[in-house]
Amino acid sequence: MTKEELRDFRRKQKLRIADIAWICDVSPRQVYRWWYGDTPIPQPVELVLLALATGKIDARWLRSEEHTSELQSHHD
Repeated sequence: MTKEELRDFRRKQKLRIADIAWICDVSPRQVYRWWYGDTPIPQPVELVLLALATGKIDARWLRSEEHTSELQSHHD
């Protein structure tokens, strides 16, 4: 996944950097490193984001119900 693909994913999914960090279990700072191309996006991260984008998994699959509700509230 390129930084451009990450940006496209974020735009299409209407997510914040903090949401992507939560999904990937990394700090927002790490997401910004991917965002600006400072570090490559690891393949496992790419696979999770692709599965999320294509509906193969949803946020409930990723974390506990408490965190899922928090993530989903950002889309209301």
